Amino acid sequence: MSSRTTATGGTSSSNRRAPPTTTPANVASGRATPATQPTRRPRSSSNAAASSSSVAVNGPKPLFGVEIEIFVKLRPELERAIYTRRQRGEQLDEEYWRNWNFALSNEKGNQPLKDKQRECVGQAIEALIEGALGPNHHWKCEPDASLKEWALTEPPEPRKWWGIEIISPPMSAARQWRQEIHEVFAAVAEEFELWTSTFCACHVHVSPGPLKSSKYNFDQLVQIACASHFWEEALKTILPEERKINRYAQPNATVFANAEYNTVSRYTWAPVFQAVKSAAGTAQKFAARYPSEDRTKYAYAMFACLMAGAKVTDPDPSDTAERYLSSNFLPLPELGTVELRRQAGVASAHSTIQRALLALTLHVSALQYDFVAAASRRDHPTQAELKTELSLAIKRLPASCRGDRFLKCAATPTCPPPPAGGTSNPYEIWHPDPSNERPVIPTRYPAPSYPVVVREVVEVLMREGKQLVLRWVTVGRTRVRRVCRQLGIK
Repeated sequence: MSSRTTATGGTSSSNRRAPPTTTPANVASGRATPATQPTRRPRSSSNAAASSSSVAVNGPKPLFGVEIEIFVKLRPELERAIYTRRQRGEQLDEEYWRNWNFALSNEKGNQPLKDKQRECVGQAIEALIEGALGPNHHWKCEPDASLKEWALTEPPEPRKWWGIEIISPPMSAARQWRQEIHEVFAAVAEEFELWTSTFCACHVHVSPGPLKSSKYNFDQLVQIACASHFWEEALKTILPEERKINRYAQPNATVFANAEYNTVSRYTWAPVFQAVKSAAGTAQKFAARYPSEDRTKYAYAMFACLMAGAKVTDPDPSDTAERYLSSNFLPLPELGTVELRRQAGVASAHSTIQRALLALTLHVSALQYDFVAAASRRDHPTQAELKTELSLAIKRLPASCRGDRFLKCAATPTCPPPPAGGTSNPYEIWHPDPSNERPVIPTRYPAPSYPVVVREVVEVLMREGKQLVLRWVTVGRTRVRRVCRQLGIK
C-alpha cells in the first residue's frame, strides 16, 4: 500500500488566529468563546448568508490528494473485441493491448507475468484518464500487489481482476475538484469494471494550502496530532466495521501516548495533549543541530517518527516508526502532508468525494479546535459532537466542497451489512429500503456512475436469485434502462 501522494502546503503564521480565551461554560464543549460576550441580536437570513459566504472566501483552502486502491477487470465486450483483432493479426496501436495476457489468472504464482499485466492495466487506465482530462493531468495508476487479487471469490470471474492504485495530483479545495473526480471514474468505467472490498482503502493526503510551497507550522501539527487522539472513538462510529480496527490504519494512540490515552477518564485529556506538545518541542530541539535550511525538514522527520512510536534514542527512528496509522505524519518531510488512512475503499466518484470531504473537514476542524478548553474533559467526544464539528468545518471550506452529504457513507448500527464479497460500504453499491427491505439503487449517484452501479447491483442479485427491484430516479434514468436492456432485464 502506497504512502506517496499528492498535496503539499502550509499556512503562514500571519494568518493564524490569536489563541482564544475560555470561560467555565465552554470548557465542557471544547470550543472557545470570548471571555465576555455582548448580547447579540439574531441576524437576518441575508446577513447570515453573507457571513457564511465571507467565511468561505476568507477561510482555509487546503490542498489534498487521494490514493484509491481498487480492483479492475476489462469489460467483456472490449476483451472479446481486442482478442478477436489479435487473433486476426490486426495491428493494435496501443502497446498495452499488444502485451495483454488474456490467459493469465490472478491466482498465486506467476509473479513476473502478473507484474507485467498490472503495468498494462495501469497504462490503459492512464490513457483513459488522459483522454478525459487531456495531457499533463498528473494522475497516476500504479500496480498494487498488496491487494491480494488471488483471494477474491465474489466478483464475477474473480480470476480476471487486478489490484491497482489510482493516485491523484494535488488538488485545491477551492477549485472544481469534484468534477475532475467524476470525469476520471467515468473514463475508467468505459473500459473497466470496478470492484472494492475489505482489502481496499482510500487514503487522503492533506496540507493547509493554498500553495504547494506552503508548509505546516508546528502549532498546526500539534493541533492535528491532538485531534487524531481526541476524536478516535467518535470517528470509529462513522466507519465501516473493518476500518474501526485495521492493521493498516491503527489508532494513533496504539503507538503514541498510549498510557495517557487509556487513563483519560482519571487524569483528563491534559496529559495526552502535553505529550504531543513535548514531542513537537523535542523535534525542534533535535533539528536545531542542523543548518538552518535543513531544520524544518529534520524537525518534520523527527516529529513524524515520534508520532509513529519511535524514540529519539533509537539509532534510526525511521526504522522503528509505524507508518500504518490512522493519521500518518511520515509523509511530512518529503510531501508536506498528513495522510488519513482510515477510510474504506471506493468504487465510484461519489464515494471518493465523500472520503475527501471527511479528511478535509477533520483537517479544518483540527486547526480551529480549542484543545486547551478540551484538556479538562474526562470523557471521549461522541458521534453527535463529531458530526456537529464537521458540519461547522465544511461551512468554512470553499463552496466547491459543498453539495455532498459526506457523512452518509458512514456505517450505522441500523444499516445491514453489504452483499458478501462486495463493497465494504453499504452505500457503495446498494442499500435496503427500510420500508420493505427490497434492494434499491442509491438515489444520490451522479449520472456517470449509474451504468457501473446498476451492472454491479444486477450481478449481485442474479447470483443470489433475487428479483430485481429498481427505484427509478430522474438523473440517469436513461442510462439505467439502457444497462438493464443490455443485461436482458426488464
